Order: sequence, then structure tokens, then C-alpha cells
Amino acid sequence: MCSSDLFIKRVTTGLPWVIAKWAATVDGRIATRTGESKWISNTQSRRCVHELRARVDAIMVGVGTVLADDPLLTARDVEIRRVAKRIVIDPKLRTPLDHALIRSVNQGHAAPVIIAFDQAIEAELSSRIAPFQDMGVTLVGLPRCKGNLSRLSLKPILEKLSREHGASNVLVEGGAGLTGSLLEQDLVDQILVYVGPRVLGDERAVGAVAGLHRPEMKQATELELRQTRVIEGDVELD
Repeated sequence: MCSSDLFIKRVTTGLPWVIAKWAATVDGRIATRTGESKWISNTQSRRCVHELRARVDAIMVGVGTVLADDPLLTARDVEIRRVAKRIVIDPKLRTPLDHALIRSVNQGHAAPVIIAFDQAIEAELSSRIAPFQDMGVTLVGLPRCKGNLSRLSLKPILEKLSREHGASNVLVEGGAGLTGSLLEQDLVDQILVYVGPRVLGDERAVGAVAGLHRPEMKQATELELRQTRVIEGDVELD
């Protein structure tokens, strides 16, 4: 990710540069079948992620990650260059009001929280909307994908981040469904993977990407491996 790439992307498309990041075992799993993911990567790899969080404009996750991990989505123990906005893709507004992310806004945390929900069911969610707004959370309704009504169209939230919040880059930290949606909608510019030297060997463990139906290898998303590096036993793929 270099500044010229970000500038060109934003000027030509009106969209921020999107980085999908995950930590995976050697056999490509990001969590056990019960959802446990601490820790696949080592301490130094996790520090690298915090350094990345400290220089992006927004951090995006799916509601499944919020429910499983109760993350704060902030950079810790590193130099803060930018205070990233925290984005949750939560179609049915299932994020608990007592989770760390929401409580931090109510307590005056500098990093704002934006929750994107399914605008097609806004009337059904009316009783949930006001409590979030009272807590200081910004809510944004998203349309469903025309070709896949089970998914939300994510381009509008990226456009909003760029247009209204000046975001030039967004770090996506899962989960598998959100990453799959972004890839399906051709919205990912860069993938950053931290591979820990572990094998689960469990077919029901959680994969890094979900929801894509591609029965033929030629349908796979083609990537360019730009660099690799070893971080105290982990491998970073970019």
C-alpha cells in the first residue's frame, strides 16, 4: 500500500483502498469450529496489525466478529498516526449495546462507530435504531445486492467513507462472510495474511472467506503475491 495507489484509487473511483487482513493456520483456518482464534499469530505479528490500525482511516468488521470477540478495534501500544473510524456491517442490528465498541462511544472515545444495516428491513429494526443513536453510534442503511439479495451492497458505505469522512484506506478484519462479500463485489485491493505455524485439520473449523460459490478453479479470484516476510516464525503474505 503506497500513497500513490491510494490517491489514484480515490480520485478515479471515489472509493478508498481496501485491505482485507486475517491470520490463518497453515491449513487456512481463522478459528476453530467453536470460534476460538486466540492466538493463531504471534505477538510480533499482532503488533504489526496494531501498527497498521494506527495508520488507516477506518477499520471494518462484520457483526459475527463483534459477537464472537467483543473487539474494541483500536490501535494499542503503538504510535497513533490516525484515529480510525470503526465500521460494523450488521444487517439486523444484532450488536449488543453493552459491548466494548458501543460503550466506548458512549464514554466519549475519540474513534467514532458507524453501523451499517439492511435498509430493506428498517421498519422492523425501528425499536433498535434509537438506542444506538442515543449511545452516539451513527447508523447507515445499505441496499441489498441486486444479484444476491442475501448480501448487502458494500460499495455505498465505502463511497460514504471516502466522500463524507475523507477516508483513503480501510482495513477489513473479518469475518469470513464480510470478506467474501467484498471479494464477490470486487471491492478488495489488497490482502494481508499472517500464517501461523499451526494445523487444525478440522473441516468444520472457520475458513478465511465464505459465501462464494465457485465450483471451477477458473472462477477463483486471481491474486498477485507482492512480497513475503518471516515474523518470528509467522509468515506475512502481501
